[in-house]
Amino acid sequence: MDNNENIMAMTPETTEICRRIRQIRKMKKLSQKDFAASVGMSQGHLCVIERQERPPSITLLKAICHEYRINPDWLRSGDGEQFTSTVANGGIPVFDHLRENYPEDTKEQDIIGRLALPGLPKGGFALYQRGDYMTPTIHARDLVVCDPAGAIVNDDLVLVKNRWGTWIVRRFRKVDDRIVLTPDNPAYQSFEYGEDEKQLLVKISQVLRNVNF
Repeated sequence: MDNNENIMAMTPETTEICRRIRQIRKMKKLSQKDFAASVGMSQGHLCVIERQERPPSITLLKAICHEYRINPDWLRSGDGEQFTSTVANGGIPVFDHLRENYPEDTKEQDIIGRLALPGLPKGGFALYQRGDYMTPTIHARDLVVCDPAGAIVNDDLVLVKNRWGTWIVRRFRKVDDRIVLTPDNPAYQSFEYGEDEKQLLVKISQVLRNVNF
């Protein structure tokens, strides 16, 4: 049971903490039941916190930070990176999604973790795959490691922003003087890459499976 020192007052600042707790759960794609169980509380208790009707306890904040590698400063005030780095002063940033105008306007809270493995590209980043358009090569929720400085050759996997502003993975193929970006899943269509459109095209150097942040 919470003691008096463990109870937080309901203030505008605490309301923002409640909002950030809900944001963490949504980002992790967990139900209220599963998230509550992971930090040792009831679903009903979590529900009233997310509705900003009851303040969280200090014990709960500590449990969330420990379980999901959340930066305590960010959880309490919104300052700094949302996630603590799993590797001190190292690793490439990992994104669940990229903003349409990446790398401009990228914020620290967009980074959900950091990845450190031998052979990772300097200045690279990792991104979770969405959709099944590259199966069987890449499955949904596989982590693709992107090398912005890597030279792209025929048959490489690449990350590209299409004309609708969506970041997608395709296979790079040069046909005569044309560049065609093709899916590995035949249910989807290929499209031409217009170099004059100056879309960002990034080489994928590794595909990692079952890596969770």
